Amino acid sequence: MSSLSAIKNPYLISYHGHTVDRQDANTHVFWILIELGTRGTLWDLLAKKLEKKETFSEKEILDIARKLANALVYIHEQGYIHCDFKVENILVFENEEYKLCDFGSVNTFDIDFKTVDPEKMYKYEEIFEKQTTLMYRPPEMCDPYLGYKVNSKVDVWMLGCVLFTLMFFKHPFAESSKLSITSASYRYPVDNQYSLDLEILVRNLLTPDPDIRPDANKVISWLEQMDWRQKEGDSSQKQILELNPMAFKISTEHNARHLVMKTGKYRKFSPDVAARNRREHQKKVKKANTNNDMFGEFDSDIRYSIPQKKKRSGKNLKIFILWKY
Repeated sequence: MSSLSAIKNPYLISYHGHTVDRQDANTHVFWILIELGTRGTLWDLLAKKLEKKETFSEKEILDIARKLANALVYIHEQGYIHCDFKVENILVFENEEYKLCDFGSVNTFDIDFKTVDPEKMYKYEEIFEKQTTLMYRPPEMCDPYLGYKVNSKVDVWMLGCVLFTLMFFKHPFAESSKLSITSASYRYPVDNQYSLDLEILVRNLLTPDPDIRPDANKVISWLEQMDWRQKEGDSSQKQILELNPMAFKISTEHNARHLVMKTGKYRKFSPDVAARNRREHQKKVKKANTNNDMFGEFDSDIRYSIPQKKKRSGKNLKIFILWKY
């Protein structure tokens, strides 16, 4: 309670007092008085926008990101990690104010799993399962055997999950697959309306290795650069941010999985295509595919085609898959 009372930050929920209610000899109930989030949680706001078929503008997302990153900086400077940073734990107030709440999972983790006895790692896994939400859990917590560090950058990964959710109204790891999380395997919609810089920001936050992932202070620095361009009305497409080496590798490997079907042949997206050119490349491919009679819809995520030069029966039948990210 002393930690809660010491919190003085405009982006963290305010604590006003507490009392203990003794139920019986062995049961005590703690009542905590905090300020009221008059407009519910960020989850509620997402639901309302979805119902109205509205989306967040990039300016709105950057504003929310800046406030949440400031909250993280303050927490981390006090030596704490929130550990359960998610849209359900962000309260919405009047005048577009957002505040982080629910400090029940706060911890002071500073672990280097390269130095931890493998036989003790399962104990940490049990702790992480109790204190974090799986779809927000970073790779270093999902799989301690990766040998990563667990520190304040846990919250930065979770911030990346929140921003992705605000952009596309779906979580990057909605299926809560540990394999997808540890490899940062998620898809950007083809009709992404946001700037390349915002995409790069999120990709850098969702970098599996916390040594490469930025800290909250670095995130604020990037957001200030992006915010300055918004305020100056700079509509140029000049890229401000750069992918870190690990995020770049993951991004290009995902792009390489796309297959382009043309006159019965296929070719891979080049892994060397720079991130700044990728979106234009996708648009050209999508347009070409739309005009190609060989293509048919298989479902919302894949297309299929049968090469013209192959017979349409027996063993000569081949089906190629085009994954759309």
